[in-house]
Amino acid sequence: MLPELHQLMENVRGEPKVVQNEFKTSLYDFFESQLSRGNIALGHGSGDFDLDRKEIDTVVIHHTSNPAGLSGSRLSAIELVRLYAPYFANPTAEEDRHLKGQPIYSGHVRNGIQVFWPYHWIVRKDGRPERLLRDDEIGWHAGDWNVNCRSVAIALDNDYEYGRPDEEELLAIARIIVDHYRNVSPQRVLGHREVNSKTTLWCAKIPFALGSR
Repeated sequence: MLPELHQLMENVRGEPKVVQNEFKTSLYDFFESQLSRGNIALGHGSGDFDLDRKEIDTVVIHHTSNPAGLSGSRLSAIELVRLYAPYFANPTAEEDRHLKGQPIYSGHVRNGIQVFWPYHWIVRKDGRPERLLRDDEIGWHAGDWNVNCRSVAIALDNDYEYGRPDEEELLAIARIIVDHYRNVSPQRVLGHREVNSKTTLWCAKIPFALGSR
């Protein structure tokens, strides 16, 4: 699958942005549909990535970069293509070399379908939080495996590269942290940029005064 995808991506690399976006939309449409129907031959794996899970001491805040919002099935399709497929084609960790060329798997199943969610929580634009991964599951979100193993990821479901979320969204993040991760120090609540310098810059002050309730 991956060589064909790489070739298709190379074919549109020099095209205008609108053409590239149309291509990505069609690509993700296809994989979202096929994943939902169970038409992609996924593996079940000989190992469990979640065995590396450590005590949670870090929260990483993300944004989805998608102003239209992302459904769970769409997010799963995007991360299958962007994260899991490239890693299984060329694992970077020595202990994962055996995965090269093997059927892709995440080990995370919902309603009988494997999901490839990177986040533990997603906060919608109206401030409504939704649980995705469980706390005992590792999300591939930070670009750093050590951080992945000891953190939870909370994503704001919008594009905030040039803007900032409203107060309801920030309060929703604060409530999640207060209700579920009181043990995490405020100094260990990080923006994705603080973990991975290759990401776009975004930061906002989370109203931690909520934690005094």
